[in-house]
Parts: sequence; C-alpha cells; structure tokens
Amino acid sequence: MKKTILLLSICALPAMANAQDFDKKLKQHKAQIEQAFKSKTISEGEYEKLLKEHESIKETMYKYKNDGYFSSSEKNKINSKLNKASSRMKKYKRNKEIY
Repeated sequence: MKKTILLLSICALPAMANAQDFDKKLKQHKAQIEQAFKSKTISEGEYEKLLKEHESIKETMYKYKNDGYFSSSEKNKINSKLNKASSRMKKYKRNKEIY
C-alpha cells in the first residue's frame, strides 16, 4: 500500500512541476511583451495582439488546471501556444520598424 502511494506521488510530481514551468514561461512572456513595448520595439497594435494572445494562453491553462491534471495533449497544446507566441514576439521585434 505504501509503495503504491509513493509511486502515485512520484508520478504526480512531474505534472505539478510542468504546470509550474508553464506559469514561469507565461510570466516571462508577459515581461518580454511589456519590455518590448516600453522600449518601443513593437507597435501599440502588435502590443495589443500579443496581450490578447497572452490572455488566451492564460485562460487555456486555467481551464486545463481545473481538473488538477495535465494530460499529454493538454501539455502539447499549451507548449505549442507558448512557442507560437514566442516566435510571433520575435517576428514583431525584428520587423525593423521604429515607433
């Protein structure tokens, strides 16, 4: 019985760590958006789009967290959204426009 509980708790640790990792990535992404807008490397329109995308990711994570378990497909969807947001941010920063 003790071994089963120990095994289950060990299996649950990566899921919780992964959720914390997503929170960390999301906070970093928000900070990058704010910094890019303050330094005027992205326009106000791009800033609004990035914030809207950020909120969408945040809502998705909240929805998936409600059941207390991240399935592999949920992790993949969140990771994909974070990667797309990151690449979009890089694209906006490099478009060589000055605002």
